[in-house]
Amino acid sequence: MARLREPLPRRPRAASSQLPGLVLLALCSILLAAAGSAHADDTIKSSTLLLKDVPQVLHFFRDSPAALLLEGANAGGAVLHSPDRGSSWRKIDQTSALGARVHGVFLHPFAKDTAFIIGSGTNHLKTTDAGQSWTAFTTPMKPRGPAPLEFHAQEPTHAIFHAQDCSGNTCIDQAYFTVNGFQSSALLLSRAQTCKFAHSSPEFQLAESKLVFCVAWREGLARGPRTAMDLTLVRSADYFQSEHTLVDFNGAVNPAAAGVVGLSVVQKFITAAVLPAAAGADLDLYVTLDGASWAMAKFPLASTLRENAYTLVESLPYSLSVDVLTGRLTGTLYTSNSNGTYFKTALTDTHRDNNGRTDFERVDWMPGLILANQFRADRGDIVSRISWDEGAHWHDLTPPATDVSGKAWPCGGSPECKLHLHSVTSNTGTIGKLYSEKSSPGILTGVGSVGVRLANYEDSSVFVSRDGGVSWKHVRDGAHHYRQLDSGSLLVLADNEKATDQIHYSKDGGDSWATLKLARAMRVRALMTDADSTSASLIAFGTVRDRSSDRGTYAVVHLDFAGVFARKCGDGDMEPWQLKVAGDCVMGRTMKFSRVKPGAGCLVGRAGSPIPQPEIRECACEEDDYECDLNFEPTRDGKCRQVDGAPDPLLPKLCSGKYMGSSGYRKIPGNVCKGGVTLDTPVERECTGTAQVGVFPQSFPDAVQDAIVLDDGAILVRTAAGDAFRSDDAGRTWKESLKGVALLAQHEHVPARLFMVLTSGDVWYSGDGGVNFAKVNVPSPPNLLGVRLFDFHPGEPDWILYAGSRDCPSGPKCRTEVSVSRDNGKSWAAVDDYTGKCLFSRDTEFRKVAKDMVYCAAYSRKEGSQRDARFELNNDLQLVAYPGASAGQRRVLVPHIVEYFVDHGFLLTAEIKGNELTLLVSTDGTAFTPIQFPPDLALDKRAFTVLASSPSRVFLDVVQSAIDGREHGALFASNDDGTLYSLALRDTNRGGALGSVADFYRPHGTRSVVLANRVMNADALRSGRASQKLVQSFISFNDGGQWTRLPSTECDDHCFVQLHNAASSPFPALVSAASAGGIVFGVGHPGNQDAYLGRFDDADAYLSVTGGRTWTKVARGPHRAAILDRGGFLVAVPASAALTGEVKWTWNYGETWESLALPQPLRVADVFFHANGTTPTAYVHGRTAAGEHSVVAIDFSQYARACTTDDMDRWTLTGSTGDQCALGEKVHRPRRKPGVKCLVGKLDVQATREVCDCDVDDFECDVNHWRDDAGRCVLQGADPDKPANCPDGQEYTGRSGYRRISASACKGGLDLARPVTKICGKENEPAPSMIFHKQFVLDAPIATHLYTAKSTVVVLDTSGQVLISPDEGKSWTRGESSVRGIFVHQTHDVVFLVKDTTLLSSRDAGKSFQSTKFPAEFVDGIPPLAVHPEEPDWLLFNGRVCAAGTGCHVAAFFTKDGGRNWHPMLTNVAACDWARTPSFTMASRTGIVCRIGDVVKYSEDFYSATVDTVLTNVVDLTTEGEFVVAVVDQVAGTGKAALAISRNVFDFGRAQFPANADALQEGYTTLPSHPGSLLLNVALHREQGREFGRLFKSNSNGTLFSVVRDNVAQNDRGFVDYEVLSIPGLAVLNVVDNPTDVVAGKAEKRLKTMMTYDDGSTWSFLRAPATDSRGQRVACADPNDPMACSLHLHSYTERRDPQNVFDAVSAPGLMLGVGNVGAKLDRYTDGNVFLTRDGGKSWREVQKGAFMYEFGDHGAILVLVNDEQPTREIKYSIDEGASFRIQRIVAPIGSGATEEAAVRFSLITTRPDATSQRFLLFGTREGDGKPIMHFVDFATLRQRACVFDKADSEKSDFEPWTLESNKCFYGQRIVYYRRKEGRDCAVLTDLPRTEQVTQNCACTRDDYECDFGYHLDPAGTGNCVPLVATPDPPCDGVTRLVPSGYRKHPLSVCAGGNELHKPREVYCRAGGMSAGGWAALFLVPIGIGGAAFAFMRHKARGGGHITLPDRFPTPGDVVDWFDRIRHRVRYSRLRPQFQAHHSSTSLLEDD
Repeated sequence: MARLREPLPRRPRAASSQLPGLVLLALCSILLAAAGSAHADDTIKSSTLLLKDVPQVLHFFRDSPAALLLEGANAGGAVLHSPDRGSSWRKIDQTSALGARVHGVFLHPFAKDTAFIIGSGTNHLKTTDAGQSWTAFTTPMKPRGPAPLEFHAQEPTHAIFHAQDCSGNTCIDQAYFTVNGFQSSALLLSRAQTCKFAHSSPEFQLAESKLVFCVAWREGLARGPRTAMDLTLVRSADYFQSEHTLVDFNGAVNPAAAGVVGLSVVQKFITAAVLPAAAGADLDLYVTLDGASWAMAKFPLASTLRENAYTLVESLPYSLSVDVLTGRLTGTLYTSNSNGTYFKTALTDTHRDNNGRTDFERVDWMPGLILANQFRADRGDIVSRISWDEGAHWHDLTPPATDVSGKAWPCGGSPECKLHLHSVTSNTGTIGKLYSEKSSPGILTGVGSVGVRLANYEDSSVFVSRDGGVSWKHVRDGAHHYRQLDSGSLLVLADNEKATDQIHYSKDGGDSWATLKLARAMRVRALMTDADSTSASLIAFGTVRDRSSDRGTYAVVHLDFAGVFARKCGDGDMEPWQLKVAGDCVMGRTMKFSRVKPGAGCLVGRAGSPIPQPEIRECACEEDDYECDLNFEPTRDGKCRQVDGAPDPLLPKLCSGKYMGSSGYRKIPGNVCKGGVTLDTPVERECTGTAQVGVFPQSFPDAVQDAIVLDDGAILVRTAAGDAFRSDDAGRTWKESLKGVALLAQHEHVPARLFMVLTSGDVWYSGDGGVNFAKVNVPSPPNLLGVRLFDFHPGEPDWILYAGSRDCPSGPKCRTEVSVSRDNGKSWAAVDDYTGKCLFSRDTEFRKVAKDMVYCAAYSRKEGSQRDARFELNNDLQLVAYPGASAGQRRVLVPHIVEYFVDHGFLLTAEIKGNELTLLVSTDGTAFTPIQFPPDLALDKRAFTVLASSPSRVFLDVVQSAIDGREHGALFASNDDGTLYSLALRDTNRGGALGSVADFYRPHGTRSVVLANRVMNADALRSGRASQKLVQSFISFNDGGQWTRLPSTECDDHCFVQLHNAASSPFPALVSAASAGGIVFGVGHPGNQDAYLGRFDDADAYLSVTGGRTWTKVARGPHRAAILDRGGFLVAVPASAALTGEVKWTWNYGETWESLALPQPLRVADVFFHANGTTPTAYVHGRTAAGEHSVVAIDFSQYARACTTDDMDRWTLTGSTGDQCALGEKVHRPRRKPGVKCLVGKLDVQATREVCDCDVDDFECDVNHWRDDAGRCVLQGADPDKPANCPDGQEYTGRSGYRRISASACKGGLDLARPVTKICGKENEPAPSMIFHKQFVLDAPIATHLYTAKSTVVVLDTSGQVLISPDEGKSWTRGESSVRGIFVHQTHDVVFLVKDTTLLSSRDAGKSFQSTKFPAEFVDGIPPLAVHPEEPDWLLFNGRVCAAGTGCHVAAFFTKDGGRNWHPMLTNVAACDWARTPSFTMASRTGIVCRIGDVVKYSEDFYSATVDTVLTNVVDLTTEGEFVVAVVDQVAGTGKAALAISRNVFDFGRAQFPANADALQEGYTTLPSHPGSLLLNVALHREQGREFGRLFKSNSNGTLFSVVRDNVAQNDRGFVDYEVLSIPGLAVLNVVDNPTDVVAGKAEKRLKTMMTYDDGSTWSFLRAPATDSRGQRVACADPNDPMACSLHLHSYTERRDPQNVFDAVSAPGLMLGVGNVGAKLDRYTDGNVFLTRDGGKSWREVQKGAFMYEFGDHGAILVLVNDEQPTREIKYSIDEGASFRIQRIVAPIGSGATEEAAVRFSLITTRPDATSQRFLLFGTREGDGKPIMHFVDFATLRQRACVFDKADSEKSDFEPWTLESNKCFYGQRIVYYRRKEGRDCAVLTDLPRTEQVTQNCACTRDDYECDFGYHLDPAGTGNCVPLVATPDPPCDGVTRLVPSGYRKHPLSVCAGGNELHKPREVYCRAGGMSAGGWAALFLVPIGIGGAAFAFMRHKARGGGHITLPDRFPTPGDVVDWFDRIRHRVRYSRLRPQFQAHHSSTSLLEDD
């Protein structure tokens, strides 16, 4: 939760001196008081108090020698009192009567002798005489929070006590108040989070004395989770006895839709931080000076406040200062004007820490003097700045000319040589002010360094200034605690780097020093004195560090230096001093102080006395007394100019003509100059041209019912009373138009033509958008019978159909009378009477009919009154055509209809015969065909809805249930002539009366996107098993062909949003615009797979700018939306019934949102904007609190300049699989670039189109074919192509069942319409599915390829050419050439291309690239680029730098902005890399490891200040999983080496191996493993062809290794035949069965495959299948002997494609491999393909021959490619290998020898997580040797989508699966859900199909493995026994602890049960084994003598390194650095970030 931070510790030390870094601890006992200590100078008095625990708090009373100390918890937590500044202490005995520990000790900030001891219960103590006596008091409840008291600045006896009532089931926050110093107290407010007096500051004066503000939980809040949005601000002027007011900030904030997350009283200001409802919205800061009138603080343009991201720093009475977080360690300092509302930038890049503390400090004796530190992100370092004028101007700190010894500084002469000081974030231990003391004017002290940046604290020294920071002196080397005493006459220092027994002090400002020797050495943690430093004594805190018995205790040492002075100062010892910077005047005045002269040698002695005030004289104003105003910035010549796009701070909300605006200057806050130069006089400015958002309110006499926004920006509205108003200037001014308007109509095809129908019956027309109206002489009065009045011809603007009336309203023949005009209403001709709806036959896309034909729904009997309720009885409604619009040519088309529609290219009508409803369709307007639904589908066809159709098909939703609360339907889509309808979506949601409304929405501006809602429990509703609908949202990107969920970014994986549609929304919640394709607003709910649509009022606002592909929450609560300027501006307005004071808007497509205050709060009724979204104005309509109707125009026309074509980009709809084609073409729509501020306006930009290959979506079902559940076209009924008398089984050629959609523009590609071979008797089965495939000829063979996080593929060939595909390989664009390497960020769609001198980066998955230059020369053999695993813009570059005289060397550079700016980091490096990886997260996020020679260095600040040498004598280094592994030369030059292992980069431990594990000199390989351990394979023999090794596994910290398996197969490249599988504990390896014969050269390696289910503890052979894939029995020597008959699989050492791993993480239990059955592994080419579905328990042969293989669609697709010879086909299975089908994939390529040539494939690949249906194959074509790439897409199989339903196992296509039923693995039982065997469906979406059923199972033997030094008993007992005989452990005289030999497996979470890991206690005699005996368990050095292979590096799809060490190559090495990212890695979520070396420490803790 956000908290508005108070100024960080800035109270005077007397008021608050809690020790920094300490927390409130528990209560314990008091210690002994210590005697005085000896010292070098007997005139210095001292005493020491020794404590057993760290003291928690020390307070000095103001103007008093008394002090209070609260002990630490372990010492009893007692409170001690000192009457003499800490010289002596006594325990306050009354604390023992509190009955509970002390909660805290608090001084009253406004009553100097008053303090409180607050107990943790209800008993407390109070003193009013500085602790001499104490009075007990009680409170009703226990205290809450670290600071439970709030005090009144003017009424010392008034206080607030924050408490907590925990008497019930839950704890309730309470606030109590007292007005008599706690003689009594009463409840102030319940459920109050925090309360404050308005008068919490002496400077706050303008409010009632009793005014209190509280941040409280919203009233009526139900139990359950609470958020910051539930907090409100309430106020009361009578302590909530009768007044209780909810603060709405003068109507600017709706308390129900915003959260108050911070409240502070600072000087004269009260501030409140308000979190608006919009997701990701900036905090709003409100300020008041009187507690009543609030104003929102305005910050410079583009400044943003974030929750928990800004700090109110020390402020002065005339100005607020706020530091706002802008980066991880940086902020921007803002200062306000005198009323706290307008803020300007004072300093950028202020240095902060993670706790919100800012390196910022004011100097008490000089208002306006500030010291601050800046973090230079481009260099990664810190520098110091000083300002003498409240931050208006900043200066570097001038360094002293020499150091303390008189030597010049090393940086001397450099313009960057400056002084830099440590500040708040350095945690120096300083209590109170860092640099200054209030009693020492002019004197500043600090610890810092001289150079180009601030050095480490331990490398710093002490500096002093005596002229207010103008100049400085170096006074002592080393970092010290310091304190000025006795008003500046004495400077005292104590070492702050190490323990010391010396205190240094100087009486002459540091020119000379004396030393005091302490009786005890101590690690000093702090020096502390009174608040004003007027005393000559201090207290030193520290930890005793001598060798006495007191070592480790905590010392409180009192030192009184008064005795070092022989006399007291007189007047002659004082000097006048004033600050002089650029003259005598500073901040408009001179201040002359009196202070002691340096070296006077006298005691000032003002302790307890007031500090003398300076003599002040005001100055005349000069230019330097002014600064730039808000939204103005300084120019190079010192002038102030308005920031581009920023508004004038004085611009009125309603600006017209001219106004008095800011001059651009303001007087610096606090500056008191008078007269002289005046720069801040307001100047006259024009309203127009100001970069602003115009807000123009207009009141109306009644509610607005209709509004029309015209193309030119004009708007017409009609009120409920019938008054029309028009604005021609976008709502700035309004004019009344006509009165008594009953209807406002707009010409459909000529928007400027308007018609108004008056209540009098007159019709008025305007041809100029409503500027002028003329009366139209219509032939009859307008009808009031509900019949449409007008229709307009699409091609002839002057042609109008008008439906008037005759003999109405009460005549016996009241009827409609339809007329037509061909001259825009000048003359009329009758068409017919007694009609319903009449339309021109022509529509925009319905053009096959005569231009002048008219359609009417006309009644057959033309008599009686249409108003008569009986009129329609026996009176048929007919569809009639009127050729020539003439009644004389009347023709009845359909005699009995209910309704008709003209939609796109279709005329549809509903014909009724009896009780049966038939839908008819016509595409030529005359011939009608009954539509046909699938014959096997039972439908209720009595009610339907014609939905927004497309040019190619009609959409109908047929009602299936109209029962209230259970309404649902079925969505059907037609073929392209509208006659055949196939089911598009089942169980669509419906609502409204009798289910009349269907949830279906087609966003404007996209051609093929459809949104619909589906009732997920319709079966249960129909059967009565459920009574409430469960609704989810779906989207289709191919016009209803396929549907998927709506992904949301609001939660973790598998997060979707459910959107309210027509059936559940009280207003049109889905908003889009034709000119802003891809932008859609909605209102909905986020959630996981099982989340459903909720209540509308509980929903939030969502936005998609990707056409529905991704959805982001943008505001809390339902909102209405407006799309303006073609999507360039978006507006969101709260839609609740409560008053709304602001709206949200964005100019960058929702990247950031800004708030805009309405002139007064409204209850919003509607939002109007141009129907196509082209104009820049939105209109918010609502009612004020007083009931007044208002329309507020929000106008962006003056916000920015006009766009040019260079400002425009192209946006293309991308479907869920990356497809960009719809109806055979890609449509590239214009869209303003996201980062450009401009108005598109009427800029002429058009969409462009690109023809696509034909795909399955370009085809529809042919006649007599309908789509089945999978979307395939299936024959229903007899096949007209079937020959007569065709016997079953005979083949014939017939139609495929598909035909191409006529509206599709596609060419080539898939041809589903070509005839197919059918079989008689099976003609009704679906035609064989076709797989889309396409061949691409490459310029050169592929070098590498990478997938982005979504669906983009980037390919680099060996010539350096890059190819990019946005849709997983279906289409490609040619990218850059001469590219050296490609990088893809694993968690972002960021792509980097590396060229010799250039880096090209893309933030949009390769759609566009930005080019930057590398800072140095590319070096072959060195990895040039390292990309941060979490921050895609953070890069490291290693390159060669050459300079004259110094030669060439490799240097490292870094950038944090994607390469736009590179900064040097280190020189003479081998290489640098990020320490952090996706698996290794123990390093800091900024951690960087560099190799320099044999030294490894580490830094967390880009090597700017801190550099640690973490390892020396390093031979090699790598990161493997959670471990850093290093090879260290144990004795330089000896060839003896050891392994060093670290889990945090800093702390390395030596790897220890069992004593019998010899022969390790041959090299070793690190391997991917399951979490919690490190796997290491050590080569035992490495002669080529005879390689094998020993596999070791470590303990959890990676240092103790145990043998896992001997004789593991490997090859000379370092690959090991070992693969860890995706299910925890499972792995497969190959072992050499005949190592002795292999070493002797007598035989080749005989390999056997083994598998483990317990992470290597036990191994077993793979069970051989009984039969092969042809059903033949497998020939084995002895089928029952696994040594002679088992399955053996080829692994890494023999695979042609290392990516062919055994399993896929998305397909649990499913594995594939190539191998053979027998006694050993045979040749690869003799192998066959084997499959298991049960995690390796059983196997079956599925295909003869050796094949490369790949998994797709979560294992639902298996693809095989011949790996023995060239081929023209692939084999695939969609039934887990039960059957394989053949797909020919070579295509004709023209005439010649290469036509349909076979291809020798070398690689098959898909998305790394194996979830896609799309594959890429790479190879070489036979004949011409061309490199070939094939794309294969199995989506065209059109399998139905699998259903996942845990509640209904029959319905669900998934089954639960475990390795063994009801058995726990590693302490938990995990159930995996996977597709059932034999289910023909596509998984498609990544469902969360893992369920942890049982946690913390009881431990069994399976949860343990052998500990270090133990192995499994070779005798087969299953027990862990010692590897070598060892002596007994040492005996303690009675018993000894004998190791059990077991350790718990790192994966196990078991609890209790069999605890095998505990040592056994046995009785013994004294004596035991020596330390040397135990050392025998460890093998000491590892020989590495020249093993070249040990230093190779590889990676594999399994993740991690396969060979140690992944070293940093030197120039000239041949290392394929692409290998770091070439192979795919499984996706895994990054672990939460945590820093390893930044834990906070208490002040006095041990070193």
